[in-house]
Amino acid sequence: MRKKITFFTSLVAVIVAALLATVPLVPVQPATAQDAYAYTLNKVIGSYPVGHLNASTTAGSVAMIVKYVGTAQASGRVTVAAGGDLTFEVGASGSETGDTTVECPLSAPYAGVFTVANASCDTLGEVVDLLNASHNWRAVLIDGMRGDSSNNTIATIGATAATGADGLALYFDVPVALFDSKAILPNEYRNSIKPYLTGVNGTQLVANPYKGLRPALFRDVVTWTGTGTPLQYVYSVAVTNKAGVSVTAPAGSTEVVSTYFGAGLAASGTEKIFDYSPYGIWGRSGEKMISRTGPATTMTAINHGSYGIVVKQ
Repeated sequence: MRKKITFFTSLVAVIVAALLATVPLVPVQPATAQDAYAYTLNKVIGSYPVGHLNASTTAGSVAMIVKYVGTAQASGRVTVAAGGDLTFEVGASGSETGDTTVECPLSAPYAGVFTVANASCDTLGEVVDLLNASHNWRAVLIDGMRGDSSNNTIATIGATAATGADGLALYFDVPVALFDSKAILPNEYRNSIKPYLTGVNGTQLVANPYKGLRPALFRDVVTWTGTGTPLQYVYSVAVTNKAGVSVTAPAGSTEVVSTYFGAGLAASGTEKIFDYSPYGIWGRSGEKMISRTGPATTMTAINHGSYGIVVKQ
């Protein structure tokens, strides 16, 4: 038995050593260096490697994922117009019309149009709260945060079905949003709404979809093009998702954001590597970590790679 334990301990040590050699890890808050190292040593076998590279200004950072979950109609689709207004439609596939259960600002009869310059839905948090107050839609933020502007910050798309199991990703329009954002999440949490839904037919929101997970960020590699003096930030974000029962009084999800890191970038067009060695920046258990570049005065191009792990506890 002692030989087996020794072999397993050696195996874990080899894996950790290889990880440290290729992508240096480093403790920041809330863990001490010793705690972070012990945590990595004990848990690395049960972790997800995370590597997200965004070189697109309109198809890289996922502001939110939206899904039609209604049963009265066969299909739901979403349009993001030039200028950023959102339209939500339901009906037979290919013949959808404006959803009469949602609108912003509220003005009966509803027609599924969100005028995102309006103060009632000019943040991402307000948009998802209104959608989640309808029995037809569910929406969750991925790289976005509740206080982010929704006013013309979502990349334009034509009418696109949001009925698939994974939902429909809506991306930031980086030159308008003026930042790039990456949540340190396993791919199944970035590319699908499925981990965020539960209950009969998957129509209920998971209150804390990150329960049992803990993120760590090892490195950011950033080249941006534009003007201004954007910074590189790392946030730990505590999320509580809620679905309401009425668009006139949406329940409202909540979010608590802690800033873990902030530093200047290199000049426009110049790569900068943020090496959080030797142990990584560890987010709090049950929270998601977001690496964000910005805000800039203008941002015409971005190449942002974030690399870390998410540990299962």
